[in-house]
Amino acid sequence: LKSRFPTAGTGRPAAMAALGMEDMKAVFRRLDTNGDNKLTPDEVGQLMKNLGQTATDQEIKDLMAEVGNENEISQDQFLKFMEKQLKLDLKEELQEVWKLVNKGMKEMITGAQLREMMGRLGEDLTEEEANELVGQYDRDSPPKGGINYEEFVSMLSVKT
Repeated sequence: LKSRFPTAGTGRPAAMAALGMEDMKAVFRRLDTNGDNKLTPDEVGQLMKNLGQTATDQEIKDLMAEVGNENEISQDQFLKFMEKQLKLDLKEELQEVWKLVNKGMKEMITGAQLREMMGRLGEDLTEEEANELVGQYDRDSPPKGGINYEEFVSMLSVKT
């Protein structure tokens, strides 16, 4: 049953595991048009233009200061920033999924609610499979027959 949920063994959020560190390094190399292993304000400005964004020189420097410093961003700084952004994005996505599954905004969701959500996503689970999943992640003793938000996130997260 666990094979239904992808694992990469990286300890990173699922989005980062799917994208991969080598992919992120390739993105950096592509942005680093002069090949000096640093992103400059001009390179970041060009990226923003390519994405259809307009930014003043000061806005670009402010953005760069968040990542590294206002004059340059090293590959390591870029990778750490992207990993942080992906974690934030994943957290927001998980909160939205929780709201969709947990319509009544109760403390927990049941196997039946999980089964319904998975069915909408095109992944048909039997009642037994849904209850088994809930049972695997219900950390309470004795089990309460449902999972709370933290257990839900654990269920959807990549395991090491």
